[in-house]
Amino acid sequence: MNRAVAVLGVVVMLCGTGCAASPPYFALRTPERAARLPADVTHAAGSFAGHGGLKLFEQSWRPMGATRGVVVVVHGLKDHSSRYEAFAEAAVRRGYAVYAFDLRGHGRSEGIRVYTSAFDDYLADLGIFLKRVRAKEPDAAPFLLGHSMGGAIATLHAMAHGAELRGVLLSGAALQSDVSAATVTGTKVIAAVAPRAGVFQLDLDDFSRDPTTVWEGRVDPLIYQEPAPARTAREVLGAIDRIQEHMEDLTAPALIMHGGADKVTPPEGSRALYRRARAEDKTLRIYEGLFHDLLHEPERAQVTRDVLEWLDRHTPPPPV
Repeated sequence: MNRAVAVLGVVVMLCGTGCAASPPYFALRTPERAARLPADVTHAAGSFAGHGGLKLFEQSWRPMGATRGVVVVVHGLKDHSSRYEAFAEAAVRRGYAVYAFDLRGHGRSEGIRVYTSAFDDYLADLGIFLKRVRAKEPDAAPFLLGHSMGGAIATLHAMAHGAELRGVLLSGAALQSDVSAATVTGTKVIAAVAPRAGVFQLDLDDFSRDPTTVWEGRVDPLIYQEPAPARTAREVLGAIDRIQEHMEDLTAPALIMHGGADKVTPPEGSRALYRRARAEDKTLRIYEGLFHDLLHEPERAQVTRDVLEWLDRHTPPPPV
């Protein structure tokens, strides 16, 4: 992951606040926020038992009337599901139901902050969540939208379960790293001897060119501001290796998006997936000059339009 991952073998801040437990669980919608929710959007929030029984936060945005399709969002690091509310509202206006959850150790979900002992735990949580969504939306196979690390989660799930999806959409997905072999080895050593040591820091200035977005990220109490643990870094690098080995296994329809100026995840990973995926229906969009977090860049309206137009082309018209 470019410059962000390069610090893994250099900066080690042993566990203190970096190993904080999950924050208190609290209701998503304050009266002020509920008043801002459009009248044509139905919102619900709650929790479910993830892999191993961990309590994970979930929420959904649905049209008041008929649903045209279903989109499941998987967020990344320094991120959480509520940051996708603006996108969800735009999708609802086009007839789509949007479901999202906070990854373990993120946002309002339980777990040691930004820590995972195995990347497969993320995949197991997503599998459980998708079963819940299908039970609520039995008439529509879901689209899976993954951003950054969530893009790696979505890609691995789609490689194994593509036939169960209507399509996969990736935004700045973590599909390739360019760190040295020495850094990878150092990360593995630290993860073995001090798995919760904070070594992996992402710079929010590299996420978006919008100063307001960067400021909101820095003051958001649901975004963990300290470096992520060494074990998480090792697991992310391992997941990227798995994706690199099996890119041909992606056969579901795919929209692969990346900022051409992304300093967090290399755009070449998206280009490689587009070249190698065996999906007959695949689209690559490189947004030149844009940074990592496409749905929170100044050009977010254009990115959202591109996503919704792609969804429309892959979805039957809404019932009359």
